[in-house]
Amino acid sequence: MTGPLSLMTLNVNGMRDSRKRSRIFQFCRTLGVDFVFIQETHITNEDDVHTWSFQWGGGLHASFGSTTSCGSVILVSPRWTPLVGKVDSDHEGRLVCITIRHPSGKFFLCNVYAPNRPSDRRDFFMTLSSFVPGSAPCILAGDFNCVPDTQLDRMFIRTSSGCSVGMSELDTFIKNHDMVDVWRAQHPGLSVFTWHRPDGTDASRLGLHQSLLDNIDKTPSKEQNGGLGSPLTVDELWKAVAKMKGGKAPGSDGIPVEFYKRF
Repeated sequence: MTGPLSLMTLNVNGMRDSRKRSRIFQFCRTLGVDFVFIQETHITNEDDVHTWSFQWGGGLHASFGSTTSCGSVILVSPRWTPLVGKVDSDHEGRLVCITIRHPSGKFFLCNVYAPNRPSDRRDFFMTLSSFVPGSAPCILAGDFNCVPDTQLDRMFIRTSSGCSVGMSELDTFIKNHDMVDVWRAQHPGLSVFTWHRPDGTDASRLGLHQSLLDNIDKTPSKEQNGGLGSPLTVDELWKAVAKMKGGKAPGSDGIPVEFYKRF
């Protein structure tokens, strides 16, 4: 199997509701990603796995939580499902790791949902090594509930928030496994947030991608790196709209692409 590997991470705040779950799965299928790391699904047992994987149409591997909290899931696209090997998970619904037996060598994918409570988060990061191999290529992604850089990754810092508690332990784990924060490596000085308080008083980059990819060149050129941080041009926007299929909405307002093409 050749071509780039694509993945995404989502905290869905529960998806036991069948209609919500169906929309999430449809959204992921529309994007065409290979692996989806989902946190706070509230998945609880093997019956859920059977039902949800049938609805998804591919592989689904989980760490069970309760009907109101936790529950971490990795969705696997149909083309990658046959390559899934060993699956490991914790008993708290916070960590699930799968082995991919790729023709060029195996690698690991781990979905993380770290605790909100600072002391629990610190303990959680200290146990990661027991699940993540130290030698094989690995991608670690999810909701880490803390920020690597309080200046770049947090807005309106509150001194009592404990937003950086656990980062020391996570940094140790990252260094021991020769990992790198992929997004930060590609966007050294950019502030983008994955979580926003509804009243607009706080925001953080809690969703992280750490990876160790031996023998795979994932570093963009200087020209590419500069382009990634550049504002979109009107010409680029129109080209993107022109390529969209009919009946699709480019924004969250639900206005179909036909409207933009016509007006």
